[in-house]
Amino acid sequence: LGQSGPMMGSKLVMPGCKMDGASIYELLDQEKVTFSAAVPTVWMMLLQYLEETGKKLPYLNKVVIGGSSCPRAIMTKFQNNYGVQVIHAWGMTEMSPLGTLCTLKPDYADLDGEARLDVQS
Repeated sequence: LGQSGPMMGSKLVMPGCKMDGASIYELLDQEKVTFSAAVPTVWMMLLQYLEETGKKLPYLNKVVIGGSSCPRAIMTKFQNNYGVQVIHAWGMTEMSPLGTLCTLKPDYADLDGEARLDVQS
C-alpha cells in the first residue's frame, strides 16, 4: 500500500507513533481517509474509542485487516455498526507481502449478517 497508493494518485496518510484509538480516529477524520489497513489491535483500539465516544466514521468505507487472524467481533462491528467493508488479508514480507486475501465473490453479495461473516472469517 505504501507504494501502490501514491502511484495510483491516492494520498498516503501515516499515523506515526500515535496508535491509540483517539489519535487514529482524529487522523482518519481530519484527513478524510476512505481506505485504510492495520493489524487487529489497532482496529480494536479504534472501535473501543468509537463505542466510548459515540463517534462515527463518516469517510472510512473499507479497511484491510491483516498481520494476524481477525476476530469476528471486529468484522461485525465495522460492517454492522459503521458500514465499513472489511477485507481480511494475510501475508509475509517474503511473499511481497500478500499471501491470501478474502474478498466476497458476487455469489455472496446478497448474504446477510451471520452468513456473510461465516464466509469472511
